[in-house]
Amino acid sequence: MNYAWRSGDPVIACRGDRQWEFRPAPLFADSIFTLFLLVAIGCGVMAAFFFSVGRGSPVGVVFGSLIGLVAVFSVWRALRARRLQNTPLIIHDDGRVCYDNRELSPAQLFRAVELRRVVSGEEYSYNVAMLPTEGAEVHLPSPYFTGFLHLEQARRFARGFAAELRLELVERC
Repeated sequence: MNYAWRSGDPVIACRGDRQWEFRPAPLFADSIFTLFLLVAIGCGVMAAFFFSVGRGSPVGVVFGSLIGLVAVFSVWRALRARRLQNTPLIIHDDGRVCYDNRELSPAQLFRAVELRRVVSGEEYSYNVAMLPTEGAEVHLPSPYFTGFLHLEQARRFARGFAAELRLELVERC
């Protein structure tokens, strides 16, 4: 396999047999896992605090339960991120795009790859999506192929992704 990776990029591109693979960079993948795990630990500690301080009060139970649910959700996200850490986003030579044993798009049904700033996100957060010939756009799967924090990283990934699909890149930044 041929690897193309710049040290600061969150995604590694490599050429395999009759397909391109985009994988999360090891440091990026470990930091996503660690972030979710730290949120889970923090929420777990806060939930325990609310349960212990609110003895006999329904407020402590309600807040502790809600924050406990956030902790459980964060543990699930951390485990999912760890499982998907080595799962590539695959572009087959015929144009099909697959991820985690499912096909995101059949071959050649797209007109462009779109790079745009996330409106509801932070000021410098960018997403990449595939624009079909008809119907709704197809977003790339999270947590590793969404939410690029630097325009140049997102642009490099989107350019490579569009080039391998033989599509034009549409930037809306």
